[in-house]
Amino acid sequence: MVRAKLNQQEWETFLGLADRLEIDVRGLLEKDSRFHVLEAAGHALGRAVAQATTERLALARAERLSEPQPCPTCGQQYPLLRRERRLETLDGPIELHEPVCHCSACRRDFFPQRPALGLDQRTYSPAVVDKIVSANAEHKSTYKAQKMLRKLTELSISVPEILELSSRIGRELREHLEEQATAHTTQTLEPQYAQVPSLAVVSTDGGRIMTRAEGGRGVHDQAWKETKNACLMTMSSTPSEQDPHPELPTCFKDRVYVEQLVRDIHSTASRVPQNSSEIPVISVEAEVASSSACELPAEQSPTKKSRKEWRPKRLVRTCVSSMVSSDAFGPLVAGEAQHRGFYQAARRAFLGDGQAWNWTLHATHFPDFVAVADFVHPLGYVYDAAKVLSPEDPWPLHLRATTACWQGRVSDFLNELRVWQAAHPMPLDQKLPDEDPRSIVQTTITYLENNRSRMDYPAYRRQGLPVSSSMIESLIKEMNFRVKGTEKFWNRPEGADNILQIRAAALCDDDRLSQWIINRPGSYFYRSSTRMECPMATPV
Repeated sequence: MVRAKLNQQEWETFLGLADRLEIDVRGLLEKDSRFHVLEAAGHALGRAVAQATTERLALARAERLSEPQPCPTCGQQYPLLRRERRLETLDGPIELHEPVCHCSACRRDFFPQRPALGLDQRTYSPAVVDKIVSANAEHKSTYKAQKMLRKLTELSISVPEILELSSRIGRELREHLEEQATAHTTQTLEPQYAQVPSLAVVSTDGGRIMTRAEGGRGVHDQAWKETKNACLMTMSSTPSEQDPHPELPTCFKDRVYVEQLVRDIHSTASRVPQNSSEIPVISVEAEVASSSACELPAEQSPTKKSRKEWRPKRLVRTCVSSMVSSDAFGPLVAGEAQHRGFYQAARRAFLGDGQAWNWTLHATHFPDFVAVADFVHPLGYVYDAAKVLSPEDPWPLHLRATTACWQGRVSDFLNELRVWQAAHPMPLDQKLPDEDPRSIVQTTITYLENNRSRMDYPAYRRQGLPVSSSMIESLIKEMNFRVKGTEKFWNRPEGADNILQIRAAALCDDDRLSQWIINRPGSYFYRSSTRMECPMATPV
């Protein structure tokens, strides 16, 4: 930011301007005022100058347009008029003198400069819309966003208006993702960046959101619904010929930590919300806790230095989130991956937990990406099976089994489970309860068998790939900060999807939400929907 240094003559000019605007700058020169009073006077004068500057610049732009303009719908030429309206800018309201034409054939007004300026009929400038929607995306609630907008930007806006603006931006972002997915399907989508990523990582997982039926005040037909989330990261790492970390991380050797982790997993999994058939068995919250718990202080973790050397480092993250089915979600993620050049990356990885839809999405849209099953996810299964095989003290067996998984020897533990299963066969004509030891062992065998091909962790570490899905778990936790809470219900499906869109865009490292808002095309007409009805009304 440029800092202005005024000479005496310029300072006198500012004092005269403050006198004319009735801002008591001159009077403060002789008063013993607190600094916030001085600052408020300088701020008020600065805003006044900024408002006048913006107003003059907009007027100069309007005066450059003098010839008759073609109607964007029918193409006929019509003379220009001027119309004033109030526009809220970052520095306060200004009077905007807009060129306007009336098309007698189409029987409506059109504003020829709005598309180029990025304006529509709303009374807020693009930068102010960015502040409003970004505040709603980042704060815990719309009421908190309203309060902070008033506090930080001196902008007074109603909660319904914040929600309406956010919904509009959310719909536009969703439409953009769908267009991007279609372009990728038809092989017309080009990567955004010329430089190919060294390591591209995609990770997907489901979350949950409380919804309600639309219509009327209050909560109607409340129900938990699953969200689909994807984290796309470029990362940096160095492949090696040897496994850079063959030993089990210290945190997984800590019995107190592991047993508490397993208890948390099971206690969270047992709190099944109503209508939650789509909710994963092992919760996001538990997985986030597990991934963060390994980040021990240096004095507790002798392997921290080596772990920092081999673990891939995050470069740029973008996010995709939606209420759609997994079949519809896959093309959205693939379109984003193509947009970022992930398919051209030298090394590519896809991480997920045990949910089947993750691997269906991988097989359909990312078959050339190395499939990696999250290492933390099976811990609950392994510990439960260890309690069955060694009821007196399951810890030695659990530690041995976890070490075997870390070192890529999943078959070792599977063999022990099969030996026990042979001695305790499942009844052929009877369904056993979930807590039956035979059911627990069978569930663990099924999970490990289904994911064994995705659990070659030594090979992944040698390639410099991540082995934990903590990146998507962290993303879901960040999503939940905005969308989950006591007495928080989202209209199903439109309202829920809109908030997911703006929250995901706000969490992208490329400033996606702000860039989208300030670069949106304006509208020639009073109604923005008219632009979609009239092909000629879309600015090039």
